[in-house]
Amino acid sequence: MHLDRLKRFVARGLIIENHSFIRQHLNRLVDWAHGRFDVTFHQDGTYSIEVDLPEREALESMAGRVRPLILDGEKANLSNTLQAIGYLVKDLPDDDSLKKAHKAINKDWKHRKPVPGRRLGYEVTRAGALPITDVDLALGWLYAEFVHADEDSHPVAMLYTSHDRYRAAVFIVSIVAYHARATLNLVRRLADRGLLDLEIPPQPPLPK
Repeated sequence: MHLDRLKRFVARGLIIENHSFIRQHLNRLVDWAHGRFDVTFHQDGTYSIEVDLPEREALESMAGRVRPLILDGEKANLSNTLQAIGYLVKDLPDDDSLKKAHKAINKDWKHRKPVPGRRLGYEVTRAGALPITDVDLALGWLYAEFVHADEDSHPVAMLYTSHDRYRAAVFIVSIVAYHARATLNLVRRLADRGLLDLEIPPQPPLPK
């Protein structure tokens, strides 16, 4: 069971790792996944927030690739994958680098997994609309705009602007892609150590 889960994840993880969203924008991916933005304070006491966002086509393509990793019914989702890795490293000493890496990734994912209603970075409020978390805004973009075009599925998110939903989607999709890449590299280390009988291509060099 554990090997099957890891095989499925590796197949998905390689598709994600080789996507231009990561290969061409790795530094930006880290910024997007950590919700970093620029704030400019003006002389009149106001301020403006600038967020460097990717092209919509690139995000839509990446969203399609990472979506299975957050679906509870998918065998290759990140939670199941990390559980399978935990089984492989459970008998290693607590100070073993693989066990420590798994513990760190697993802990971070439990806190940053996009769950409806969860706030991973911020909450938005607009006049005439209920407050909404970044995760719910992103899910509104994913399901009400991108996958199903079903506006009734996320009515509160649809009270906000398309830009609000898109900005949240960049944040959430980047979080999943970031954790997918880290988890894939951990699986590589398991295979290199001989704890996993699985051939995984080396990480491709990033474009110069």
